[in-house]
Amino acid sequence: MAMGEKYIEQGNLLSKALDKELINRGICKDVTDCQNKVPMYGGHGNQVNFTVYKPDQKALAATFDFLIMHGIEITKGVAISIRVYPKSREEYGNVIWPLNPTISLEIKE
Repeated sequence: MAMGEKYIEQGNLLSKALDKELINRGICKDVTDCQNKVPMYGGHGNQVNFTVYKPDQKALAATFDFLIMHGIEITKGVAISIRVYPKSREEYGNVIWPLNPTISLEIKE
């Protein structure tokens, strides 16, 4: 799960730590399995941005738990934004930003 742009370094560190956590918890078998269970994409802005499409609910709950508990520490104080959509990215077609996420979460210091 690569995150990015202005805070690409922080996003990548967070992504790797999240994959490791989900694997350690037994939620994912490997990084590819994590990417399939929590299809996560990076974005633009003044924080680490995640957009997640049609996630596995157990994996999403563990993702939120980990990000809330450890995210700001890993990003060294950079805020984290997560938008979750119920459909796969492909189901939205050419829409760059679907209008109504099912869940929108901001994690700040």
